[in-house]
Amino acid sequence: MSLNKERKKFFIIGFTGPIGVGCSTAAKFLGTKLELIKFVEELLLERERKEINEKINGLYKKYFNHEISEEEFFELKSLLKRRLFLSELHFQFKDCCSERFNLKYLSFSQTILIEFVENFIINKTNKTDIYEKFLNILKKDHKNVIEKIYKSKEKLSKFNKIPDLWKKLKEKKYKWEDNDKELFEEYLNYIQNLYQKLKPSTTNKEIFTKEFFDTRNFFQKLGLIFRLYGSYILEDLDPVFTLAFRLNLLIKYFRNVAENKIDRFVIESFRNPFEVDFFRRRYYEFYLFSIFAKFDTRRKRYPLIEEKELKNLDYIDQKKIVDDEFKTFIENIKKVLNKEDSEIKIALPDTKSCVDMSDIAINNNDNIKIFYEKILKYFLLILNPGAFIPDKDEVYMNAAYLFSLMSTCISRKVGAIIVNKKGYVIGVGCNDVGPNQIGCIYRFVKDFKENEDFIKNYGEDFSNFILEKIGYYSEEQVELIDRPFCFSDIFSEFKYSENKNKSKDIKQKIKDFRFIRSLHAEENAILQTAETGGFSLEGSTIYITTFPCELCAKKIARVGITRIVYVEPYPKSLAEELFFNDNREKIIIEQFEGVKPHSFFKLYKPLYDKKDFFEFIKNPRVKNLIV
Repeated sequence: MSLNKERKKFFIIGFTGPIGVGCSTAAKFLGTKLELIKFVEELLLERERKEINEKINGLYKKYFNHEISEEEFFELKSLLKRRLFLSELHFQFKDCCSERFNLKYLSFSQTILIEFVENFIINKTNKTDIYEKFLNILKKDHKNVIEKIYKSKEKLSKFNKIPDLWKKLKEKKYKWEDNDKELFEEYLNYIQNLYQKLKPSTTNKEIFTKEFFDTRNFFQKLGLIFRLYGSYILEDLDPVFTLAFRLNLLIKYFRNVAENKIDRFVIESFRNPFEVDFFRRRYYEFYLFSIFAKFDTRRKRYPLIEEKELKNLDYIDQKKIVDDEFKTFIENIKKVLNKEDSEIKIALPDTKSCVDMSDIAINNNDNIKIFYEKILKYFLLILNPGAFIPDKDEVYMNAAYLFSLMSTCISRKVGAIIVNKKGYVIGVGCNDVGPNQIGCIYRFVKDFKENEDFIKNYGEDFSNFILEKIGYYSEEQVELIDRPFCFSDIFSEFKYSENKNKSKDIKQKIKDFRFIRSLHAEENAILQTAETGGFSLEGSTIYITTFPCELCAKKIARVGITRIVYVEPYPKSLAEELFFNDNREKIIIEQFEGVKPHSFFKLYKPLYDKKDFFEFIKNPRVKNLIV
């Protein structure tokens, strides 16, 4: 038995990111065995042609004769990295087992369709009335999609036994009769074919747009329903895990029951952070890829969709419901289920949070070949941790994430690292108050009730406002006094509530910069360089775990930083337009790409050091054991 084979026999790869970045493309690439193997074999032909080795030998000659230019030296290092990549690909595909490149494709959208078919049509329960209410709400905007599904209602009669088979999976009863396996496979094929029929099949802009939004919004709303209400198959878990739980049952089926068992899976596309957490807590070998593409690039991939419509889809994926249709739907669901806003919030799509939780970030602004090669690189790292070493951007960005954890802010944690031209770290920072101040995480609500100095310093009116706002006088929420609170939010609302004649809505004033006590991570990193001796920042790079705001952008441009590397799926700051482009020297702005903190050591720390590994595999028995 091979320890490494057993260790990497099972894994799950998930994808997340805004619409149009390529999640579907990536998932289907890994989940289509023939396409994946064909691409790998074409890459390995390149290795056989010896083109790379010829270029490397030519540059090495200049290197040893001390005639190599800086540009040529950079090219040499790039070629050596590519040679290592192709060598590892050859090792994993040819020397180990091509079966490792066989992954089962699963989809959240098809899982939602399974839930709809079974809860609304197949499975007759004592909850029929509430599903009728859901159906009536959905029919107001999606009558055509629902009619397409119900057209095949008669065919569903043969699948009445399916709910019992799901229960077998839930109870870990994996010994099935052959006819049950055949029925279940037939059912999954039916779902897949039905899903394909729901997709737009026209290039007519008006019809495509209508069908696209009709279908997409229908699935978004269904996902919300199941995350709020649950499913007949879900009994002992919160409804927010409904879709993840069903997907996990599918994984159990293919691992333990299916005729052709499989242990490697790719899932498209995660939209809710609780679903990410569901898999991460259960499976050590779960890896979430986040994909990014510029908005203009995404627009080109959906030429039949207007810019405003694409932005509305982005808003929904960020829990910002600006669409009137979606707002009305949420209000109707709240009435039916008697849910509070906080319960609705955790069930909404939240792609930004999923991206924040991802293990690996990939940019997809180039051609498809480059995109596929990027996916393969990290796929090889999953198969063989330590196969490659991290690049500088990965090291510095992970350091920025490390420093972000020092922030005492309870709203969000941001880190920043400044690196000079030679690659030396000259400044670090996180979003935090000054060194002689107390951060929000250490200031409790009860301090404004029990500590006279707090009341004296901030005033009795503000102290009473906090207690009233947090709910100190409510028996149900009295425990909140032993919790920290966001000072800037409460103080902003307090200040603007003093003047009842303000024309602008208070909620729009909550994030007033005047009332934020902390400095941003970028500001702290820049100021640290002055505090420790005044290093020049000219030509340096700053790594930030979010996109810089307008205020920080001015400071970044002013001190001479010429490259910004950030992590943010929906860059929305006006900084690029107002300050970075309006500058004598072009400031390079790049979305981060690489392995992120959650899996940094897991993927880059090898099981054995390379020297020992190469020594081990000389012995056939030991090679079989570890490879």
